[in-house]
Amino acid sequence: MVHARAADGDFVLRCEALAIQARVTVDFEDRPITRDDTRSREQLRNLSQKAGTANHSVYGLTYAQARMAYALRSTALTGPDGAMCVVPSLKVTVGLQDLTVYLARELTQPCRRAIVEAHEQEHVAVWRSHLRAGARLLEP
Repeated sequence: MVHARAADGDFVLRCEALAIQARVTVDFEDRPITRDDTRSREQLRNLSQKAGTANHSVYGLTYAQARMAYALRSTALTGPDGAMCVVPSLKVTVGLQDLTVYLARELTQPCRRAIVEAHEQEHVAVWRSHLRAGARLLEP
């Protein structure tokens, strides 16, 4: 019986050593911007799903779709009495499935186009910074 207890103690020590290897990692995965300058202001207004007022036109639109994926890996030990010790490792990836910036085809004047482009880049920056921050908050 002493032999069985020594084996059980060894199993407990190996299980504790294995438990130290448990990991949760969270990564932000960025993606390049897709550009679309082929749509009219009317088409962009319809894409935005907002009814504009008489003095409001949609010259630019940023569409982003967030995504999250995970991979779970586990390592297991089986003790001499059939007891099991299972330790997981989880990798979560937060990112963008789609990131498209639309500029209305009516934007032909370079100065106006640059202003709308800069505004849409602010939306891109917000999406990216929120998802990066979310990834950091998930890890602890």
